[in-house]
Amino acid sequence: MIDMSNDDGSEDYHKGLECYKKKEYKEAAIHFNDSVDKGYGPACGYLGYMQLQGLGVEKSTNDACHTFAYGTLCQDNYSIFMLSKM
Repeated sequence: MIDMSNDDGSEDYHKGLECYKKKEYKEAAIHFNDSVDKGYGPACGYLGYMQLQGLGVEKSTNDACHTFAYGTLCQDNYSIFMLSKM
């Protein structure tokens, strides 16, 4: 069956952003991760930053690097910038 939901990850991203603004980092990370899994670039920047800082997830430079690298494939400018600094 063909998925006609048009779920590009933007809904998960916006849920994550709302949680992030409330400093509900664990919940934000879940939504951003779901969004990244769907290939939504802007979520890569947020999730990578959270991994780099240990916000709601285990602090991991390696994970952040991988997330930013994936973000570059999704043409996310923040991920491109952050990866260039690592």
